[in-house]
Amino acid sequence: MAKVILVEDDFELRRDIANHLTDMGHEVVEVADGHDGMELMLQMEPDFVISDVCAPFEHDLVKVMGEEEVVHPEISTILVADSDNAHGVAEGLRDGADDYILKPVDYELLDAKINSIIRKRSNMMGMLRDRQLSNGLLASALGGAAFTGMASVLGVVCILLLYVLKSELGIDLFKDTHLSDLWPF
Repeated sequence: MAKVILVEDDFELRRDIANHLTDMGHEVVEVADGHDGMELMLQMEPDFVISDVCAPFEHDLVKVMGEEEVVHPEISTILVADSDNAHGVAEGLRDGADDYILKPVDYELLDAKINSIIRKRSNMMGMLRDRQLSNGLLASALGGAAFTGMASVLGVVCILLLYVLKSELGIDLFKDTHLSDLWPF
């Protein structure tokens, strides 16, 4: 299902979380500190990093994750924290973590958070694919121009216009005819 780097300095808790995630179908690599987590992150391109807020070098790991988001926005971070460490959680979230869970770990809640992130990521990828498809159709109709943002909405309007031109006026712009052939710009 998902590739997970688990950073937890407490061996027993790390084993429990790793066993649970493995039972849920995830591929888990365990490390005891944020430094090893950073090295693995750059090598294996995980889907998730689950990190104890108090693990050695954890702050460095989350900070790098926040900085690397430009390069690897697909890597999500979930912090594991003691219930009395609100400051550590807030700092981790400011540094780029996506979510957190409190100790003792509620595995049903952890699963729900992981599945929610996976579902949102999947929905976002579907929206991006749809946008690329509509941009591609529009670019084809307009002679190769590419569109992003608000132009994507306009692209849908233009595609509807092209449909009307074809169905009502018999002009087929999808067959080697471009708007520039009809209107000199």
